[in-house]
Amino acid sequence: MHASSSGLVLLAHAPAELRERMLRRPRQAYTTDTITDAKALRTALAEVRRNGYAFCPGHIHPDATGISVPVRVAGQVVAALGLVVPNDEHAWPLVRPLQLTGLAVERALGGRPGRPEAEAGDPERPR
Repeated sequence: MHASSSGLVLLAHAPAELRERMLRRPRQAYTTDTITDAKALRTALAEVRRNGYAFCPGHIHPDATGISVPVRVAGQVVAALGLVVPNDEHAWPLVRPLQLTGLAVERALGGRPGRPEAEAGDPERPR
């Protein structure tokens, strides 16, 4: 959970006791960019909560960037939506589209029970 962008999103929004348990465990370094220090991990988790995404260039593989956003249902983070892309200048511009996609997934999950979205009306029209 400490190395992947989706893991960081889920850990950042996990109950405090789970976060603390993970902070006490040893963490494997996959690359020199992997967060292994507990203090640095605590800081990264706070940034994920504050920013609304995890951006992890080279954390698992030097040539890859992981980007993830939380997906909420009733205000609670229930999943992370992520991408793994080349670790280059084209990664950063994907953050905002991924955030918008995460919001679309949240909206789809928050639809009225027993009423498929296809029957709920025009998906482009605000409700």
